Amino acid sequence: MKLLIDVGNSRLKWALTDGADWEWGVTDYGDGPGGWRYQWTALPTPLAIHGLSVAPDRVPPLEAFCLEAWGLRPRWYGAQPEAFGVRNLYEPPEALGADRYAALVAVRHRTQGPACVVTCGTAITIDALGPDGDFCGGVIMPGLRTAMTGLNVRIPHLPVPRFDRNLVGMERNTARALGAGLILGAAGAIDRILGLQVAALGVSQVFLGGGDSDLLRGHLRTPVHVERNLPLQGLALMIQ
Repeated sequence: MKLLIDVGNSRLKWALTDGADWEWGVTDYGDGPGGWRYQWTALPTPLAIHGLSVAPDRVPPLEAFCLEAWGLRPRWYGAQPEAFGVRNLYEPPEALGADRYAALVAVRHRTQGPACVVTCGTAITIDALGPDGDFCGGVIMPGLRTAMTGLNVRIPHLPVPRFDRNLVGMERNTARALGAGLILGAAGAIDRILGLQVAALGVSQVFLGGGDSDLLRGHLRTPVHVERNLPLQGLALMIQ
């Protein structure tokens, strides 16, 4: 079994797999005694560890744990100019986030036509993949909680927003109004950007993933395929 890890800014995602069977896991970094160290202690010793990271400051404790627990050092992967069916037109190619790149690899192997990839986490990214596997570019915007954190900096007395799937845009208390503004605003922006990308690419499939995908999917007008672990699926293809 191989341990695949995706080191995000807010959460650690991981999978233990032999290529056929998968065991998935996810934890917030602030989960305390129930966090990733507790979860990983119960895992069988992997044969190898492969990882993606967009948060370099999170990597040293993970590497230290892997060395102490299993005597293994993770091998890290980043974006490449052209590999795995994807031609990376980012400027420069290596500046593309490892998670975004791996998600594109997964989608390219899922469909040979044009596609858009939306990931909703600490940031929301909306990426366009052309019919020949060209990564044509994308958009980065604040995620729901990141946007709320920025608002709280300027208005610290605001309540915690209520993230509700049943929103009508005419909310009658501040917590719901904040939640509606964040969710409906993000959904509207995603639909608008996808409209531009789909028009440029022609007919395309749209894949949606990330920790907040469940909150946003019901408010999107664009049809989407929900895939919560595209970066790890792509990483599995990259290490074959």
